[in-house]
Amino acid sequence: MFEARTNHESCPVRIMYTEVLTGSVIHASELDTRLWGLRPVRALAVIRCTEFSACSGTTVERSNYRVILGDCCEGAHRPGLVQICGSHGYQALAYDATLGPVPADEELREWLEFVARYPIIDDDDHNELESYLEYEAWDDHGQHDFERAMIALMDADIDMEHEHEAPDLDGKSAIHMTPADSAESGTWAQLWRDLWLVGAHEFGINGGPGFAIESGGSVNFYVEEWIRAARAMHSAVNAAGYTRAGQRVHRIKLYGKILEIAEACRISAGK
Repeated sequence: MFEARTNHESCPVRIMYTEVLTGSVIHASELDTRLWGLRPVRALAVIRCTEFSACSGTTVERSNYRVILGDCCEGAHRPGLVQICGSHGYQALAYDATLGPVPADEELREWLEFVARYPIIDDDDHNELESYLEYEAWDDHGQHDFERAMIALMDADIDMEHEHEAPDLDGKSAIHMTPADSAESGTWAQLWRDLWLVGAHEFGINGGPGFAIESGGSVNFYVEEWIRAARAMHSAVNAAGYTRAGQRVHRIKLYGKILEIAEACRISAGK
């Protein structure tokens, strides 16, 4: 059941007022929580589960925003839906609340009742959004940070008799962590990516994925934790008894791949 008491914490909306009587896009500065004077105003119900900015909100709010807005754009059957924008990337969706906070649109009402029990409207969209943000952040900074940390690990621990540098990302590599079945497979860019993923899963970095999407949508890759685990593996592999029965054989395989990569990155090898 839709909780219509807007001062109640379980109510999915909050009522705001604006003197902008028409239009589907409103700036947050044009909204107010109270009525002032006798001038005509429009009441809007701001949907809480769609509010986010560059420094607040999670992928949940971003996904809900996409789902509701996307459905509206395709069907164009939700008159009164308003996009709110503001400083620091603030965005939210709202709808006309002239007749009260309960939306006239039945599907929208069902969604808002649903998020009172479970915060995500569409799990598939939410997963797709997280994958997109992670991949975009990897290209933006994750790969560079990991590559630089791996070279430092090779110099200081893994292959300390040699100096190393990373080959060109578009260059071909004969080393494969996974079957060579993708368009990028065989490049150093793909090798760094595959090494990161395999290691993050094996080391259990942040539960397996090796990253976290933080407030505002920024992505944090746990590179230091990955390197720390790899250094510990290096010490364990070189310690007596690690390869005895009962040890995890796939860790030995991962370590072997790291050694191959270190050798391929040696400056003395003409890289």
